[in-house]
Amino acid sequence: MSTVLKMNGPIGTWVENAEAPPSDDELIDQQRARIHELEQRVAQLLTENGAMILTLARLGARCEYAVNQVTELQTAATSAVNERRENDLTQQVTKFALAFGYPVRTRITEPTADEVALRLQLITEEFLELLEAHGAPGLIRSEIWERVTKWVEWQRGGPGFRVDIVKAADALADMDFVNEGHRLTMGIPRQAVANEVSRSNLAKVGGEHDTNGKLQKPPGWTPPDIDGVLARYR
Repeated sequence: MSTVLKMNGPIGTWVENAEAPPSDDELIDQQRARIHELEQRVAQLLTENGAMILTLARLGARCEYAVNQVTELQTAATSAVNERRENDLTQQVTKFALAFGYPVRTRITEPTADEVALRLQLITEEFLELLEAHGAPGLIRSEIWERVTKWVEWQRGGPGFRVDIVKAADALADMDFVNEGHRLTMGIPRQAVANEVSRSNLAKVGGEHDTNGKLQKPPGWTPPDIDGVLARYR
């Protein structure tokens, strides 16, 4: 206890047990305690922020991993789409047509007489090959070919072809269905065979066209290995 002078009215009086002002040592201790408290608070904040920074770093790493995964998926998807396009029959025929100067149209167009003649002869030729594969005698095939080609030449040199595009579209679609049905009957993998035929057709670069516009096989050309393709599915 200390006795200090405390002002009480105009005249100061001595009052026992009054609170004395802190000494210098006490002030220093108070400041040290305050500094220590601040240090602890700073340490706590650093710990909390450090945990937050660590959490953010982990989230960043996960985000980077997710972005990489998405990029890989996009690359794989693009590759799959490109591969599918390469293995799509329409794309393969388009690629062949553009490579050898055949028309590729995306709007309904009346074909020329030469274009119709070429296509009918090609379809007839493949039909005769199918008949041969099923044992049709050569005499029958020759007769069909002769009749069709004579009629085609007469049409091309005379009145010309009158094409009903609606009926042609219907017939070609039916042929697609019938052909695919026959392949399914025999278990023939359409796209695998088409890929080999497309490869072989594109190898005809350097070949010339005959008088009917059909592309001829260049020297050294080899036919598609259909037997090799089918062997993988036996």
